[in-house]
Amino acid sequence: MKSGRAVSIEREQQLLSRFNDLVSQYRPQAVILENMGTPESRRQGRVRLLVGSMENFAVWRNVAVRKISQFQVKRAFRTFGAQNKYEIACAISLQLPEIATWLPKQRKPWTGEDYRMAAFNAAALALTYFYTRSR
Repeated sequence: MKSGRAVSIEREQQLLSRFNDLVSQYRPQAVILENMGTPESRRQGRVRLLVGSMENFAVWRNVAVRKISQFQVKRAFRTFGAQNKYEIACAISLQLPEIATWLPKQRKPWTGEDYRMAAFNAAALALTYFYTRSR
């Protein structure tokens, strides 16, 4: 039986391999990652290491890396009247109707975050990149 850490390492390798496949297939001009080096970031160490590995890989492949903090996301979406994660997700669903059907119900304080919210978090980083790039 594998230990929890062995499974975690195996999973991280799978994720990095998938990231490699995506970068190789789509050859993006930039990779947008969450900036976890800010005080408001509460990401666990293993997630920070994984994202750091993604950043290193992108740099090695000569792909620009742009880090966006949650503060920058909130500031960008204030323009749309969105102040929290759910309101930001609602604003995104108006701009990207293709994913509007994935919008989960607003979470209650005693429930965990719906897994579908990850798609909106990724879209928020990308849209913030595009909104701030033109400034």
